Amino acid sequence: MPAVPAFVLKLILGEMAVIVLEGVKVSAEKTKGIPFNFKYPELKGALENLLR
Repeated sequence: MPAVPAFVLKLILGEMAVIVLEGVKVSAEKTKGIPFNFKYPELKGALENLLR
């Protein structure tokens, strides 16, 4: 991704720019309580698939 100044992202994305610039903190424990099946629940499986 090319380097884009923060003010440009804020102009384009508005409040959503915070997600791109600062990230989102998510607890692994909180994700266990939602009804969602991860394709790769473990990092090892995801990396193996990626590097094939």
